[in-house]
Amino acid sequence: MKTLSILLQSLGVLWLSAAWAAAGIIINPYAFGVAEPAWIIKQGFEGTGYDNAETWTGTGSGTVDPDYTGLVLVGSQSLRLVSSTTTSSTRVEFAGQSKFFCRWQMRLVSVGTGNQIIATIRVTATVRATLTIASGKLRVTSSGGTANDSANNVPTGTDIYLWFEYESGTGSNAVTRAGWSTDATKPTLSAGGATSCVSANGTGTDNVTRLYLGHTGNTIWEQVIDEVRALNTAF
Repeated sequence: MKTLSILLQSLGVLWLSAAWAAAGIIINPYAFGVAEPAWIIKQGFEGTGYDNAETWTGTGSGTVDPDYTGLVLVGSQSLRLVSSTTTSSTRVEFAGQSKFFCRWQMRLVSVGTGNQIIATIRVTATVRATLTIASGKLRVTSSGGTANDSANNVPTGTDIYLWFEYESGTGSNAVTRAGWSTDATKPTLSAGGATSCVSANGTGTDNVTRLYLGHTGNTIWEQVIDEVRALNTAF
């Protein structure tokens, strides 16, 4: 009986959290005793630099500001990246993962024409998955595989949730998925769609160890980022 009662309480908290979120009220369900996942990455950019004792490394000649206090996404600070035909990125390292599922909140303030890389998943410096704004659309590419785009453009000046996922393969079946939504409802990522895209024939077989936000090559965009989360299972 006690186990059933706890389960019902947890389901009730999650249902109320979803309802409140839909109404624009932000509730932390973990404050009610729901177990928080063992995040690989949990970054909120609060305080000076990076929080939760994570080590991130900013690089490039553009703007990398983890203490941005302008039009923030969550809390009192966000990460702001600005690149104008320059390099601008910040990276975090983690223990090797054959499966890596990531989500963050983002506002794409502006973006240049053509293909503009906004994030990568790597094995040290070797890119295994690339996330690009390609003539306005969201594009994913698995290393050695085929690029695929979403049907719709990623909106600029709008707060969105962005998912970026990678699973290593055995030769020619590594998978990269991505999608976006204007709320916390995750789009279906198993196939490409209006706001999602999949690259399912990559050649990567090793475990990934780094997430780069921004890019180490020349790009043109401004983005504000917050609440970066990652696990080795889908969420």
